[in-house]
Amino acid sequence: MGDQTTITKRDGIRFANALTEDEVIDKYLPSFKEAFERLRKPGHDMVYNHDLLGQVEGLAGTPDESRAIYWLQCARRIEAHFERVDNALENGWVDYGTLPEDMKETRPESVLLVGRGKDSNVVGGSTEWIEIPKGRIVLDPETAEPTGVLPKGKRVYGAEIGCRRLLVKFTK
Repeated sequence: MGDQTTITKRDGIRFANALTEDEVIDKYLPSFKEAFERLRKPGHDMVYNHDLLGQVEGLAGTPDESRAIYWLQCARRIEAHFERVDNALENGWVDYGTLPEDMKETRPESVLLVGRGKDSNVVGGSTEWIEIPKGRIVLDPETAEPTGVLPKGKRVYGAEIGCRRLLVKFTK
């Protein structure tokens, strides 16, 4: 039967040359980004995985090239997401958890729910971006922790916070 690779949540999937997902990303992300930019069409922020086959230096023709490209696509997407989150924080958005208690009672101009990348329960990492103008933050009645956001004028059909990060913006 031969040597079989065990898949566990802790170790992840082992690459044919015994590299883990994180090691593959560390080793090949720079050359992947070069290939991605070379193949990306103007005005688009994506390149199909099959278009990247044979294009990443060091990966071309290896048995796990397709799997590595998937991992590298996820890593690039998550990196771009966190750059966008950092940009939002530089432009006046504030993490709700860092607000003083008196500010938490003030309705923000806008509410933003963002994915937490690999720290979420989403395969490949969450890069969600949900902006709710004049959203009302719903607090748990027992713990006073934020649990959801309702759009202005709505009593239902809001967004659950769940494992997302909650950012707010106030009028200056």
